[in-house]
Amino acid sequence: MRICSPQLGLAPNATLGGEVYDRELLTHLSALGVEIEVILPDGAPYPADIPLRVTHVPLRKGYRWFVSNLVFIPYIGRIYRQNHKKKEKTEKKQKLEKKKKKE
Repeated sequence: MRICSPQLGLAPNATLGGEVYDRELLTHLSALGVEIEVILPDGAPYPADIPLRVTHVPLRKGYRWFVSNLVFIPYIGRIYRQNHKKKEKTEKKQKLEKKKKKE
């Protein structure tokens, strides 16, 4: 499973609010083997001990969610297309290798 999670913050030192909930949820999901792509504003801290793929967007901290959603949408599409292309290439490569083994 792969999850793309736009966030306004995932600071390792946060102790209150949705930032803590989201950070802990993503930590536990990654421990279960879920691939997680996180979209964060430039300069936003995130825990280095969780295997996350982080994409930074040109937002400064302090934006409200309704403003950030307008910025996140194109990045979600771009990340999806990049990952989908990688998956297709991997599947094609695997099919070719299987075909070569049969021959």
